[in-house]
Amino acid sequence: MFSNEKDAIELVKKKDIITTLEKAVDSAENVSDVIKTIIVKSA
Repeated sequence: MFSNEKDAIELVKKKDIITTLEKAVDSAENVSDVIKTIIVKSA
């Protein structure tokens, strides 16, 4: 993905978007872990 990009500004924008998406996915995974824990404790 980054090997074909010639514009440095676009490269930074894409990197920032990917980093933000990664953080969002990590947060969703953390929420899912909490929900699983709650379900197991209440079962």
